[in-house]
Amino acid sequence: MKLQVLNVAIQAIGKLSPIMVRLRRHDRSLAKQITDAANSVVLNIGEGAHSEAGNRKSRYQTAAGSASEVRVGLLAAVAWEHVSEAQSRGAIDDYDRILAMLYKLVRSRGGAMCSASCRSGSWQSQNTTAPPDYQRGRNVPSSYILLFVA
Repeated sequence: MKLQVLNVAIQAIGKLSPIMVRLRRHDRSLAKQITDAANSVVLNIGEGAHSEAGNRKSRYQTAAGSASEVRVGLLAAVAWEHVSEAQSRGAIDDYDRILAMLYKLVRSRGGAMCSASCRSGSWQSQNTTAPPDYQRGRNVPSSYILLFVA
């Protein structure tokens, strides 16, 4: 199975960019926290790919925590009416997907190992099992995922 979690995380930052421009006008602190958390997701995934098994799992768990922070930060921005739900929906969906992918990495034996193809963005991972609802392609509330990632 080819793992694309780093690519998805980078693409998610692209979706966050216009949201952060708007959010900075209303709440600079929240915008900075979401930006820092999004950067943490990408950086911890990248670091984990080149770590030994124990550290790899820890980096992926940290990335999952940061992905959850981005998601909840976006929900807070919507609740404060700084951005609309429609504006944030795509990014929230991406971070739900990232959480599911990281869940699979944390649950796999040793996590994903970076091969020579890492430079091209193609990673290899063992075939693992996600929570049952993700196997069926349904959206699962983040609270469900967080129970497994934490």
